[in-house]
Amino acid sequence: MFGAASLHVISSQRTDVPIGTYCDFYTGTDGTSLSRYKAISTENIVQLLDMMSKGMMKDGGLELANGTIISSENERQALMEDIMHFVSEGGSLIFSEWVVERPF
Repeated sequence: MFGAASLHVISSQRTDVPIGTYCDFYTGTDGTSLSRYKAISTENIVQLLDMMSKGMMKDGGLELANGTIISSENERQALMEDIMHFVSEGGSLIFSEWVVERPF
């Protein structure tokens, strides 16, 4: 992708970002425990997904990957409760950082 845009990759790195109880099993890059971030990591991802789902509902476009269509606020709230439970159980995201430059 970067090559097609005539960009040169200087560096890249990937890291797992734990959420919820997974914070108990990960450490930061400096080796410190991430356990104290259990609650805030859950809260942050739930807030993000809540706002995204509200926006999608306004456009009438909230459909789950399995084809289920969420068409009312009550259904959306039930979905958010499921998401909150799932996220608090734990999970992780993969984040990537890329440093690129455009040659002169």
